[in-house]
Amino acid sequence: MPLFLRALPSWLRPMRLDILLACILGLGLAAPSVSSEEAITDTLSTLEDCLQCHAPGSDLTKHNIPSDKLYDPEKKLDYRIDPIRFAGSNHGKLACRICHIVGKEVYPHLEGAKEQYFDCGYCHERQTDEQKYDVERIIADFEKSVHYAKHADRFSCYSCHDPHVFDLTGSEKAIAQVVRDDNDVCLECHADPIDFEELTDREFPVIRKSHSWLPQTELHWGAVRCIECHTPHTEIFTHEILSGDRAEKNCVACHSTDSILLTTLYKYRAREERSRVGFVNAAIFGEAYVIGVTRNAVLDRWSVIILIVLVAALSAHGLLRAIFARWRARR
Repeated sequence: MPLFLRALPSWLRPMRLDILLACILGLGLAAPSVSSEEAITDTLSTLEDCLQCHAPGSDLTKHNIPSDKLYDPEKKLDYRIDPIRFAGSNHGKLACRICHIVGKEVYPHLEGAKEQYFDCGYCHERQTDEQKYDVERIIADFEKSVHYAKHADRFSCYSCHDPHVFDLTGSEKAIAQVVRDDNDVCLECHADPIDFEELTDREFPVIRKSHSWLPQTELHWGAVRCIECHTPHTEIFTHEILSGDRAEKNCVACHSTDSILLTTLYKYRAREERSRVGFVNAAIFGEAYVIGVTRNAVLDRWSVIILIVLVAALSAHGLLRAIFARWRARR
């Protein structure tokens, strides 16, 4: 939780977000004030107001803003927001000031305003509908992950979930899109030597080499997500990311009729239909072919019957040949 929230009395913290926002702005619980000569007093209240500067390609000269204030690759500084990607994200219908609550309503922004925002838990643990997240459990899972164990001071929700881009997996998404979106989150660091070495202080491992044990590596990467193997198998998705030595390497975990994919990648489809026209795990059959999973129960049953009949016919044929051969020998 941001420092300014921790400073609030305990009776204020459970208040609704919109009420708290009004209180903070109305009572002036903001960062240090600036004079009217130093700030533009027009309120920056809508997304469009903020995108005047923060959209890629914005004309910053009319506000006398140096371009490197918003984007400087050498300093790994990028405060630009892609309007299209933001609109398609889970936060796309929110005004910027829902999260950037203090110090952003004027320009120049107040000193220290960058650090003043609501964290993920403050909103998500207060949701009252079915989308409410068990924030305490997520935090507990995250603190058991390899990321937190090795780099607790460098990892937060925002390390993986860019709030301006992130689009939560849902039943309306095509599986191929889900795989691309989720794997891109991992590859931001794990496929970039510079980012990886800067974050971990380790030499960048060639990801293909570290996965050389996996047959048809490229095919797997295009069909399943990293988290399928790098998280424990539970009914509820966990944020406990497993290290390479603890990751799943048993092929049968996925390639069987009780595949773990039914509770991870295909869980929404699995809820909709468990079996259709005789196919076991029809949810997977509709979009992919996973050996050992997409079986047809009717064909399985008839295959066994045909096999039994065939073996019986061959046995009977062999027995009759033996009987007739002995009969002819006696004549």
